[in-house]
This record gives sequence, C-alpha cells and structure tokens, in this order.
Amino acid sequence: MMELEQTINQLENQLKEEKNKNNNLMEKNNDLETKIKELQTKINQQNNEINILNTKFKEEYNKNHILINENSNLMKKNEELQKRINEQNNNLMNKNKLKDDNDIIKLYKRIDDLNEKLKRYPIILEENEKLISIIFTSVDEKTHYSLICKNTDTINKIEKELYKEYPDYSETENYFLCKGKTINKFQTFEENHIKNGDMIIYKK
Repeated sequence: MMELEQTINQLENQLKEEKNKNNNLMEKNNDLETKIKELQTKINQQNNEINILNTKFKEEYNKNHILINENSNLMKKNEELQKRINEQNNNLMNKNKLKDDNDIIKLYKRIDDLNEKLKRYPIILEENEKLISIIFTSVDEKTHYSLICKNTDTINKIEKELYKEYPDYSETENYFLCKGKTINKFQTFEENHIKNGDMIIYKK
C-alpha cells in the first residue's frame, strides 16, 4: 500500500513537472509569436517607407528631366539673344544708317533689355560640357534637394549652393556617397562616374 501511494505521488509530481514545462513552452511560444508579429509590422513599415521614397525619387527625376529640357530651350534663347546683340552692335558701328539721336537712344535701350534677359540664363556650356540633374539627400533623409549642374562641376564647387538651402550642414565637415562609394570632392562628376539622375547621399 505504501509503495503504491509513493508511486502515485511520484507520478503526480512528474505530471506537475510536465505541466510546468508545458506552460513554460507555451509562454515562450507566445513571446515568440509576439516578436514575429512586431518584426512583421516593422518590415511592413519599412516597405511602405521604401515605396514612398521610390515615388518621391521618380517625381524628382521627372521634374529634373523637365528642368533639363527647359534649360536647353533657355540656352537656345541665350544664343539667339547673343546673336541679336551682336547684330545690334554691328548696327551701332555703322551710325550712318541711323536717322537721328532718338534711334541711337532706342538702340541702346534695346541692347540693355537684351543684356538683362541674358542675365536670367547664366549657365553657359563649353565644348564637351553637358547639363545633368543630381539629387542630394542626407543620410537621415531629412533633406532632399535636386540641382542642375554640369558634368565638369565638382562637389567642392557646388556644395555651397546646397548649404544655402540647408545651412545647418555648412557648420560640419561632410562627406558624400554615390552608389556606395565615397566621392572625391575635387574631381568632376564625370571623373567620379556620376551620371544624370544619380542620387548623392551626404553625411556629417
């Protein structure tokens, strides 16, 4: 009888231990499921953020293409205006063709007007130069700025323009990355293999 009671007690103890183990496993399983749900939520949030950034990038890229086309048209207008100024200057050299002083005054005024228009289109492309659109963004994604520049420009030359837009970054030493590679600030975009539409990330 005593042996039977001892056996029963042992079995009951074993059963309790097994129940405790099972409860512990259930708790761990619940914790694991909770962590999996949290991780999935973070992944979904990150995917949403990536989609938003991709949308913004496409919008900026399209805007830059429009700007480049507009700039090309402005360059053509610039050339046309310069030709007209040259023609007017040639006319001035031949004053005999002018009827009176009023014509001279009007001609000077016309030249001044043309020069004012030329000032609105300051970008002049030399031989082998072309316009490219670059998108600048900070590593914390707090800044996003697109800039039209030339393939012969350097970061050292144009970062002042960037700091006008975001002056906080002018107080620190920054380095710039494109496609995972550090950019030499004193080499041209072409030498750094940076092309139209590329994104440059800058970091303190």
